[in-house]
Amino acid sequence: MNVHSINLCYFRKKCIIVSAPHFNRSHKEGAIFTCNPNENNTCNYWNLDSGNKENQRDQRMGFSMSVINDFLLICAPLWHRKANNARLMYLGRCSVLNKSHQFVSNFSVCETENTDSNVYHGYCESGFSTDGIVYNNKYLFYLGAPGSYLSKGVIFAEIQGTKFRLKTSEERLKDYSYMGYSVSSGNFTGNEYGDVVGGAPRANNLKGMVILYSLKFSPSRLELLNIFENPDDQVGAYFGATVCAIDFNNDGKDELLVGSPYYSTFADEGRVYIYTNNKIFV
Repeated sequence: MNVHSINLCYFRKKCIIVSAPHFNRSHKEGAIFTCNPNENNTCNYWNLDSGNKENQRDQRMGFSMSVINDFLLICAPLWHRKANNARLMYLGRCSVLNKSHQFVSNFSVCETENTDSNVYHGYCESGFSTDGIVYNNKYLFYLGAPGSYLSKGVIFAEIQGTKFRLKTSEERLKDYSYMGYSVSSGNFTGNEYGDVVGGAPRANNLKGMVILYSLKFSPSRLELLNIFENPDDQVGAYFGATVCAIDFNNDGKDELLVGSPYYSTFADEGRVYIYTNNKIFV
């Protein structure tokens, strides 16, 4: 079982949800397992198959997952369909399940974005990274799509069950920056609706970049607040490959952790940066 994502599940009883994106049941579609550490460490296959099997081939089901209160978001960023010219379009698709493990919805933000007049989401790989918040008793999901706009990448914000959708601007990034390679929601500024941070590990001339956005309404937008560049200015370090929001000091605001897995002085040992109150700790 090739494990990529692990999440704790508190829906009905304590369990662990484990994904195996390369699992080969029939079309290498990936698989999800629920594991109960209190029952002889048993893991059970969770059947999430739906729709056209060919569209699911090599889709990497469970490449990213997020638990948001009573809902679980599971994404397959290589879910695809054929365009009119028979080329495969790797749009990505996500599934939302409730606490009873029942489907709420399947959706692909890039499938609806990718119209004849907007072809730049054809290889967006939405759901490559995920996170979310509860907003007005609804669930707002953040989805990283590093392949959009010639791989400049974007972050989508979507409130499930509504037509509400936002996406970040690609204008500040160059092609192949991979914005949305990582994403994390948090409260960095005290904003009522929270903030979201996205990693673009190939931006800034391959040195990496992380961008902080604030969720705003009236008008609805993701407002750019800050840009963090690789403090070590090292090419290929993949600064921003992972990001995490967590309140270390219990002041009510999150600190930002940024991973740079290929940082190297001699052997790709990697590095993690902690941003707190405009200070950097390594």
